[in-house]
Amino acid sequence: MLRFLVLILLINVCQAEVYRWKDKNGKVHFSDSKPVSVESEVKNYDNPQPKTDLQLQESRRYNKQKNNQYQQQKFRDKIAASRKKALKQSRANARKELCYEAKKQMGILQKGVPVYVIDNNGDREFLANKDHKAEIKSYRKLIKKNC
Repeated sequence: MLRFLVLILLINVCQAEVYRWKDKNGKVHFSDSKPVSVESEVKNYDNPQPKTDLQLQESRRYNKQKNNQYQQQKFRDKIAASRKKALKQSRANARKELCYEAKKQMGILQKGVPVYVIDNNGDREFLANKDHKAEIKSYRKLIKKNC
C-alpha cells in the first residue's frame, strides 16, 4: 500500500505547469510559478506514458529508415559534388589546352610568314592577306575568352 502511495505521489510530481507572459517591454518570460501582477498563459506538461514494445520497435524501425535515407542522400550529394568538381576541372583543363594552342597559332600568325590551311582535298591553301588578318582577329578573341 505504501508503495502505491509513493507511486501516485511521484506521478503527481512529474506533472508541471508552466506560466508564460510578456513584460511591458514585450519580452517573453517562462516560469513554474504564477506571476503576481501580470496576466499569463498556463501550459500543463504531463509525464508522457511509457511506450509499449511494439511502439518502441516501430519507432526504432522508423528512425533506422530515416537514418538510411539521410545517409543515402548524403552519399548521392557527395557523388554529385565530386562529379561537378571533376567536370569543372575537365573544363578548366580544356580551356588551358585551348589557350595554349591559340597562343601558339597566334605566334605563328604574327611572324608574318605565309600560312596555309589544308582544304577538303588535302591540298595546301595559303591565306590571303585579308584572311590572315581575320585569323589573327579570331585568335585574339579566342585567347581573350580562354586565357
